[in-house]
Amino acid sequence: MFQKVIHQLENSQSTLYSEESCRIFLMQAYQELTLMRIKYSQNQVISEQISEILDRFFAVEEDALEAYDNIHHLVYRDVRDEVQTLIDFIKSKDIQLV
Repeated sequence: MFQKVIHQLENSQSTLYSEESCRIFLMQAYQELTLMRIKYSQNQVISEQISEILDRFFAVEEDALEAYDNIHHLVYRDVRDEVQTLIDFIKSKDIQLV
């Protein structure tokens, strides 16, 4: 269910050193999550999962944007690890809709 979001996050992770590209992929992931929240707003379980993912997403996005203010590559590595943790979290929540 979250394949598009995961794909966009993986793209953002691989373009972390390119601020513009990374931001575009983060925005696309956010848009996809927002559309899913609207689409599944009547389904309590899915809606709660999406809200939980969005909360974590905002924290990662904030850290990624702050990384661009810091010239140390260690910060980028930390953000890359955070994005991977978010991807793993989303995969653990991923359910298939029939």
